[in-house]
Formats: sequence, structure tokens, C-alpha cells
Amino acid sequence: MNDPLAELANQVEQEIPASADFQSGARVQMLTDLGYLKTELLYEGNATEKAASAFQMFYSDLLASGLTNPQQLENLKAMYGLEAEVKLLEAATDVDEGFRFTSLPRLGDLNLITRIVHYRLALLGFYPGQIDSVFNAYSISGLDKAASLIGQKALDTLNMLGDLQQFTIAFTNAHGYSNSLAVIKIPSSQTADNIPGYSGKFKRRLRDDLRNHPAEFEVLDKFLFFRKDDKVDNAFVNKLADAELNGFILRLIQLHQWMSGYYNGALDAGFGEVSLNSLLNIIHNYRESAGVRISDGEVLVNVTGDYYLFNCLFFLKQYQAESQQQDKSFETLAAIVQSYQNAVKVDDKSDFEKNFRSGMAAVVERQKILPVKKNGVIRRIFFGVRTFFKKAFRFARKIFSWIAKWAEKAIDFLGNLFRMIYAYVKEAVRHFVEGVRFLLGKFPVITSGKSGELIYSNLAADKDGVNIIGNAEPGEIRQHLSSLKGMVSSMKFSLAVIGMLVQVMKTALSANAPVAWPVLILNLGMSFKKVSETYKTVLTI
Repeated sequence: MNDPLAELANQVEQEIPASADFQSGARVQMLTDLGYLKTELLYEGNATEKAASAFQMFYSDLLASGLTNPQQLENLKAMYGLEAEVKLLEAATDVDEGFRFTSLPRLGDLNLITRIVHYRLALLGFYPGQIDSVFNAYSISGLDKAASLIGQKALDTLNMLGDLQQFTIAFTNAHGYSNSLAVIKIPSSQTADNIPGYSGKFKRRLRDDLRNHPAEFEVLDKFLFFRKDDKVDNAFVNKLADAELNGFILRLIQLHQWMSGYYNGALDAGFGEVSLNSLLNIIHNYRESAGVRISDGEVLVNVTGDYYLFNCLFFLKQYQAESQQQDKSFETLAAIVQSYQNAVKVDDKSDFEKNFRSGMAAVVERQKILPVKKNGVIRRIFFGVRTFFKKAFRFARKIFSWIAKWAEKAIDFLGNLFRMIYAYVKEAVRHFVEGVRFLLGKFPVITSGKSGELIYSNLAADKDGVNIIGNAEPGEIRQHLSSLKGMVSSMKFSLAVIGMLVQVMKTALSANAPVAWPVLILNLGMSFKKVSETYKTVLTI
């Protein structure tokens, strides 16, 4: 094997922090969301020990839940080591491609399924109790309330809450057109002062969004827009603000902002400075994206005093369109790489490399600490992948310039983007480095027998394999062969990653060409994503 490939593997491994650096904050976040850790106890010390104990409770519940089987769990632990914990917790808290259930819990049940039910309901404000409570009347009431909003049965609704894009589509079809406007009340602030007053273009945008629902628009036109463009009916605004669905729609929008990477605050429908800023950011980003034209004052306006009108239907329709898109992670990473390669200014490339490194480092540091606690509420970090990259692809052409300039309006979004990239890169690096070691004959498989004897196998692509068995029992040999088979499968995958990487990074293997390591890392993540679509048997929860 050529030395440059080994050097490349060593360099990549150095660029990516060790697995242990990534765990504590993310694990604590999700264990708290599932009720295995109490927020009031997190800051009293020994958080690491508490998290370890809480994870064991979660793991026992997972084994008993039937959501997976012991062999799948062992495969996951063998492949990911300590990172398997976060993988399992991500699966349990996923509201993008979450677990599906065949039946509802019974009254009095307290298990992992009950906690997931409560977690999903609590995100949208349908459950006021403790996540670790037994399945109770409040649980049933919350499910029934959610089901009534989309006209589905309770079990179907629960499964839709594990795929919030589909839940949002169902809600939009049932109520979005008759509740196209949400009212936000927020005291005067620097952000609020930047929001334009109501004008005719707000009405024209709404009329366009309701063009297939003229009756709904006529109601608003009669009671809200019947005056001149610069005036509205305050009584009707107050009526909209007090409507029960107004708060729910704001919370649903807030949840989608969270899933888009623009918002890491509390999910409470309480629109303050943070929520309003995230709205403005996403409005500006839609304006900058291809195919969507939207100007200030078209979807968010000040109407009177501290009241603001928000055209939530515009965004609900955008979410509906995005739900029909495929995972865009490969295309998003490719667009960033292409933007780097096509950059005209040398300074832009230099700034991109510097800011990319610092951004990745910031993600790792943020994952090592406890989630930020503010006003008694733990701020949530979104852990999904598919939905995030669907939304990221819309702005893929801007991401390079955002990173190079470190635009203030994109910082929250970029932080989540780096985390998603980091997740792919960790997968790719593991398989890439193991593949190189396998090729060089430096990655043996060792099994320890009951008698203390070791079973040793060392395989290499360019020489004979070495197997040392000793006095092992038949069962131990079978266990070793099973591990070896799994390793070979993983190696085949890693070799495919290497092949893809060499294809897209030929210049990186040349001693005469400077290597832009952030771009190498992007390509590595992109390679993993593309190859993993072929190797579906590789477990990547």
C-alpha cells in the first residue's frame, strides 16, 4: 500500500477529535428529554455519573420494549463503541424518522414507549405532565387532542408525531387554510422595531397563498382588510390572538424552526426576542434561496402596538413541499465543496478553511458540556439529519459564503450544519481509517476465551492472513468467526468509502498539491453518504 494513503488516514484521524470528546452533552440532553434525568438535578454535580446510571435505565427499557433486538444492539455497540449510546438515544427521540408503534400503551404502563409518547406530545404542548409518568388520562387526552386536529385515530397520530413533516401536512390540510394568520404579541424591542408596518403587499401575498380557498380569504378581507392598507381592525386582531389554535400554530412553526437549525430555545409558543430573530433569519434566507421570492413586510408585519401578524400559511406550505423532497445531504455537501473549488478570491478560501475548523471545534466543545439552562428550561439541540438537510439544501449555494464570512444571521444554522456534517464525518472516518489499517494488516480481530487464551486473526489485502487459535472451545471459535465476519463486512464498506474518496480527492494524494483539510473532510462525509446508500446492511441509525 502506498505511503500517501496511510499518511492521509493519519492526518484525517488527527483532524477529527476522539469519540469520547463528543458524548456527554448530547447524552444528557436526550436522557433529560426522555425523563431519565431531572433538569433540577443536573447542576448539582456528578452529572457524568448520573448520566451513566440514567443510560443504564434507558438501555434496560429499550431491551424490554421490543423496538429492537439484542443482536442489533450488540452489532451497534461493536461498530460504534461509546457512541452507540448517542445513536440509540437519537433513535428514541427522533421526530423525523422515529420509531413506529403497533399499539398504544396501557393505562398504568411506565416504559420506554410511554416516555416516547409523552416526549412527542410534550414537544407540541399536548402533554403537561412529567415525561416519566405512567400512561394516564392526560396521555390519552393529549393524544386525542392531537388526533382531532388531523382527523386521525390515536395510534396513527402517535406514529405521525414521529414524522412531524407528515403531521404538519395533515394539519395544514385540515386547519392551515382556515387559520392562515397567527398573531404574535411581543413588547417593543430592537428586533421588533425592524419589522415593517402593515401594507397592501402583506394582503396580496396572503391572497395568493389562499387563491384556491377564496372563502377563507373573504372572511379576512371583510373583518381585517376592509379598511385602507395602513389600517386594520384591532378587535379582530385580538380575536385571532385569543384563538386556541393561534398558540399551537406558533409552537408548530417554532418546532420547524428548531428542526431547520434556526432555533435552539425553549419550545413553548412564547415568541420572544430569540423566536422573532429566528423568524427574521429564515424569512431572509428564503428570500436569498433559488425559486422563492419574499420581501420584508410580505409575511411578518406590525399591525398595532405590540401586535404582529404572521402569514404562517406561507411556511406551512413550504414545509409541505419540503416533505416531498429526498434526503439532500449528499447534494448539500457537494454544493459546499463545489463553491469552495469555484471561489475566485483566495481570501474566501482561506477564511472558509479557518472558520470551518473553528466551527467543527465549537461543535465538539458544545457537545462536551451540559445543555444551556435558561429560566429553568433546558435548551434543546436538534439531533435529526434528514429534515435538516432537506432545508439546508435550499440554501446550499449560500453556505460557503456564510462560513467564509461567518455571517451573524447564519450562526445558529451553521452550528447545526456543522453538527450534521460532523456526524457523517465521524462515520466516514471510522470506516476509512479502519479500511486503511486493514489493507496494511494493522487491524487484527482478537477474541478472549474463558481460559484466558486469545484467538487472533490478522487479515490484509496484499498478503496471507494470520490466524492463531490455541486451545479455544468450539463456542469461542464460533464467536470469533462471527466477529471476524462482521469486521470483513465493515471492511468491505470502508474500502468502498476509500474508493469513492480517492475518486473525488486525487489531488490530496499528491505530495505536490496542498490539501485543504476542511474540504477533504467534506468530501469524506460526502463519500460516506453516497456509499452508505449502496451498503444498506451497514447499521447507521
